[in-house]
Amino acid sequence: MSQNAKFLLIAVGIVLVITANILLYFNLTRNTLEANHQRELRSIESQIELMVEQTRSGTELFEDMIGEKLRAAAIAAQYALPSDVEQVTGEQLQQLREELMLHHLTLLKKTGDDIVLYKSTSPREIGLGTKNWGPWHTAFQELLEKQRVTMDWGQSLPNYWSGPYEVATSDTKDIVKWGYYYSGKTNYIIDPYVDNAAFEQYQRVTGLHAIIENMLKTYPFLVEVAGINPMTFANEKTWITANGELLDPLTHRAVFFGSYNYANVDKDKAYILESIRSKRPVSYIETIQGKRLEKSFIAIQSPTMDVVRAWEENPDPALQGYYVLNLTSDIGLLEGTLNKQFRAVVAVVAAITLISLLLVFILIRRVSRARDKAIQLTSETYTEEFNQMYLDFRGQRHDFLNHVSVIHSLVELGRHRELMDYTHTLVGDIRAINDIIEIGQPEFAAVIQAKTLAASNKKIRFTHDIDIPHKVLPGTKAFDMVRILGNLIDNAFEEAARLPAEERWVTCTGWIEDGGVHFKLANPLSNQVSCDMETDVFRNGYTTKDNHSGLGLWISNKLIQKNRGEIVLESSDEQFIAFVKMPIS
Repeated sequence: MSQNAKFLLIAVGIVLVITANILLYFNLTRNTLEANHQRELRSIESQIELMVEQTRSGTELFEDMIGEKLRAAAIAAQYALPSDVEQVTGEQLQQLREELMLHHLTLLKKTGDDIVLYKSTSPREIGLGTKNWGPWHTAFQELLEKQRVTMDWGQSLPNYWSGPYEVATSDTKDIVKWGYYYSGKTNYIIDPYVDNAAFEQYQRVTGLHAIIENMLKTYPFLVEVAGINPMTFANEKTWITANGELLDPLTHRAVFFGSYNYANVDKDKAYILESIRSKRPVSYIETIQGKRLEKSFIAIQSPTMDVVRAWEENPDPALQGYYVLNLTSDIGLLEGTLNKQFRAVVAVVAAITLISLLLVFILIRRVSRARDKAIQLTSETYTEEFNQMYLDFRGQRHDFLNHVSVIHSLVELGRHRELMDYTHTLVGDIRAINDIIEIGQPEFAAVIQAKTLAASNKKIRFTHDIDIPHKVLPGTKAFDMVRILGNLIDNAFEEAARLPAEERWVTCTGWIEDGGVHFKLANPLSNQVSCDMETDVFRNGYTTKDNHSGLGLWISNKLIQKNRGEIVLESSDEQFIAFVKMPIS
């Protein structure tokens, strides 16, 4: 076999090995990116679920406050108006409406088998019957019988009931909140109501719309978030009011927060039902409106949806009390970013490989022209040069594997911006990152990495040994543990920084034992700690530092108590040690 043929075979072999490594690490990195993306989605789902419940609680409290004000307005109207509805004049109602700052004021009277909106400051309401209003009509009947309204939604107080904000049947352009009061001192129900101006302002400041907008900005791959009502999705109903207007109740709408622009109704309906049936997140990938999207669905049980029963004649008990969170993410954007970075890596490696092959080919051609007496020297030179070439290639392959390993690690840690920077520069040291990668709880890995950089900037020797090979804490507990660990490390750094640079050190050890995650922090002391100080450090505002809030250890202690964990502090003349335990379950 000729030397050129051997060279060609070697070159082809090296190219195949490099190509195989590129493909292998590309697939590994892609799988890691997808797994990390799923973890991010689960984290976002948990955040939104918590925010929805917090917003729901705040909204209920706000509506109850409005309801109590409407009840007070109704009692004031009762004392200001005649007890007989026939003696009440429109001027009296109008004056009360203005004095009580109401949207309108209506009086309801029982006539035969119906309860009619008998007199009102709104002409559109006068004469409307309520016997087809379902639960509202039932509430009016119970009030007239001097009973407490028994429905398990809305606000029920003595002689009073108020439903949620809803589209008005008398004028579907209005969204209002009504209050209904009857004490038996009049022959009519007093119905003051207000518009939703204050409620809209409250929602703009604290509601889900602002939260979702901020989340879409934080996560560029997230293109849409929707809260879906499974009882009405793909089954929305409308009603015609007595005034001939189309009524679309708020509590019956299929999407009650967020947006649903990337619609795929039939498939989405199937996945919505599957998420409720299986009680686990489900998802699918499909191209919609020219974008490659992943649509994820998670069923959340919440009293938020209880009010929907008011508009459903025969609600499906399997769907009742659930809403489904739909997150739509741009998979094409994630894949495009990954492909772009790997194309850059492949281009650089390919260019270096081709230049090296060309140089080796030139050397081989020169060696092959040697004759007679120089053949031995040529052979030796050839062998030496080829060995050096092979070492060069091995070095390049080794460097390439290091670079790709770093890319793989950064993606696994979710550091996409650093990933982009790294692929442009192809420099760095992976030993510290490898230690961090071995930490199975990604939240702990992230805080250790951040504190390692901070320690380097402060000239503190920070060592860590975290033996937590897999994710053990759920999202909320992991979040709390990160805050605790971050505060303790920051305090250790601040204490160590008081010492000369050569005496600055902090150690962090983590392990799993007895059903809990354990951490041990140790640092040198600049001053001796008294027994009282070991207790005082947990007080709100306690600090031994200048211009310092003294909140770190107090917050950490509160978080540990919340999760039923333990913290123990020990000190000697030379060092301070903190032991923390966080139960896994």
